[in-house]
Amino acid sequence: MELAGSTFVVLNSGAATVLLQAGLYKFAVPAPLRRALVELAPGYSGAIGDGLIRVVAAVEILVGVALLTPVTRVPAAIAASVLGAAFAALGVAGWLRRSAAPCGCLGATGSRSLGLVNVAVGLLLILFGVSGTVVTFPDGSYRLGPVLTALFLLLLCVWMNRGVALHLLRRKAAARIGDG
Repeated sequence: MELAGSTFVVLNSGAATVLLQAGLYKFAVPAPLRRALVELAPGYSGAIGDGLIRVVAAVEILVGVALLTPVTRVPAAIAASVLGAAFAALGVAGWLRRSAAPCGCLGATGSRSLGLVNVAVGLLLILFGVSGTVVTFPDGSYRLGPVLTALFLLLLCVWMNRGVALHLLRRKAAARIGDG
């Protein structure tokens, strides 16, 4: 596998990871983003329900999976750019309105609201998506994509939930010390 192909597969897997993590979390726990969107647009609170959030989540998941196959890579890269633009726009709106409601974006369970992190992730997805439509490389490079994406998802999940993970590790270590 040539270096350019390897680099792009890593970037592609990173984009797929972000979209899968964001979508899977929103699908399982739609309430944080619903509350954040209602905070930004209270006049539309009736239209912003868990069903709408889950549809958006399903689109993110589908785009993330589609990035992992050569046949659907280019349309998925375009869709990733569109999602990136939406992430960035919501981040700008949240930042300008000084959003306070935690959005649960990107699978985060903390208190981070819509803001500059969303803008940064959105701009990276746009940049990736645009480059993904013009980059060509051997289809064989894709074999590593799903493995890298699974590894990146694991690492991202541990990072996003590091507080819980550290708490569990400390409890287990304390239990071993108490038994020993």
